Amino acid sequence: MFRGLIPFALTLLLIACGGDTKTATQAVAEVNGDEITIHQVNFELSRLGSTGTQQAKAASRQILDNLVDQQLLIQKAMEEKIDREPKVVQAIENARRQILAQSYLEKRAQGITKPTESEIKEFYAGHPELFAQRRIYHLREVIVPDIAGKDTAIRDRMTKSKSMDDLLKWMNEEKIPFSVTTVAKAAEQMSLEMAAKFHALKDGQVGAFADKTSLLLAHVLASQVRPLSEEQARPFIENFLVGKKRADLARGEVKKLRDTAKIEYMGSFAQTAKTNEPAVDKPTAPAKAESDAKQSPDFMEKGLSGLN
Repeated sequence: MFRGLIPFALTLLLIACGGDTKTATQAVAEVNGDEITIHQVNFELSRLGSTGTQQAKAASRQILDNLVDQQLLIQKAMEEKIDREPKVVQAIENARRQILAQSYLEKRAQGITKPTESEIKEFYAGHPELFAQRRIYHLREVIVPDIAGKDTAIRDRMTKSKSMDDLLKWMNEEKIPFSVTTVAKAAEQMSLEMAAKFHALKDGQVGAFADKTSLLLAHVLASQVRPLSEEQARPFIENFLVGKKRADLARGEVKKLRDTAKIEYMGSFAQTAKTNEPAVDKPTAPAKAESDAKQSPDFMEKGLSGLN
């Protein structure tokens, strides 16, 4: 994706530095004697994604200026021995651990192939709530942030209330804290599980969804059917399935390593370590969101954030 930008950035910086090729291909600036190299610039440039020639030119110079500013700050931090402070040492070590772990998984995922035609068709057919019968929901969302001991009472009252307003009035009388927001949400902005549950709701109905600490009461004020054809959905399905393969590979790799490793929890953690299985994120729907979703509890996370 970024190969075309690297030679361009290198040429640009060679010209800008006005030095000989041998020197300039490495150092593109010096800050109080400390070098900034072309590799640092190219690394930051690659993180921007594919851009045109003019955009790459402007971005390269901006990146270099940012690296200069950063180096000045680093020098002062070293001068004041901030790099030796315990919390800084720990933060650096944590970053190192994350980079190494992620790089290992990325290396293992290099052999992942694109989904087949049959896989795409099967996923499309298996999720009408996301594609053929996809809906945009206009919702009044009531979020109860702390449901300890209240979930059963609220659900029971729901069956007796004549309307959502009647339920909210009762919650106020019972001094149950909650927030109310009116939003528009497409099916793909929900987890796969939630999208299926919402698909079963008709206009005017209320769904109750709870996680460990919160309760969401979603009143479907109205909805519109906005289907996506298989051709329209194809790129999003491909991205989703590739992402799922990567996630499955990561989980499998961690499980394999755990199964062959000697792991011993100590102290208070020895009492709470009940499983070796790592936490697994819920999959989110593979289509492009048409409206912004507000922050909701864990069970209504916004989809697509990494799929487009």
